[in-house]
Amino acid sequence: MQVQTLQQNENAVTVQLSDGQTLSSKLVVGADGQFSTIRQLLGLSSWQREYQQTAITTNVIPERAHQNWAYERFTENGPLALLPMSEGRCSLVWTVQSGEEKALLECDEQQFAEQLQQAFGYRLGHFEKIGQRSSYPLGLMQTIQPVQQRVVLIGNAAHSLHPIAARVLIWA
Repeated sequence: MQVQTLQQNENAVTVQLSDGQTLSSKLVVGADGQFSTIRQLLGLSSWQREYQQTAITTNVIPERAHQNWAYERFTENGPLALLPMSEGRCSLVWTVQSGEEKALLECDEQQFAEQLQQAFGYRLGHFEKIGQRSSYPLGLMQTIQPVQQRVVLIGNAAHSLHPIAARVLIWA
């Protein structure tokens, strides 16, 4: 179900859902992502800047156990992070220059593993299994007014930044 309409007044916010339901509340929290329907329905403007980078995401299984350690490398093209998951898997976020992701998404699993190995190294041994790959462009977005008459936007609905940028922003 998705929010189709949103009406605000002094005492409540009323939303109509795609299945026809109508709900009322004293507060609506918009936590519906970077392309927020709530933000769009309110007509809230946002500031955006493209990073000219693309994140490739997938799950990988390395030869060695990750021991619940997260790894991060800063490459010439941007950061690369491996985050520990269950069953020996790691979640990969690999930043590349926009346009370079196509070749990495289209190559076979072995070729991808070899290129990932070059970028990451052998701390976890060889990458033995690569999951389904996807990508998304990276950019900065900030809603100019995330609070408006009984509606508040949070998370990526209010602002988004580089998925591996928190450390960089702290030191900048």
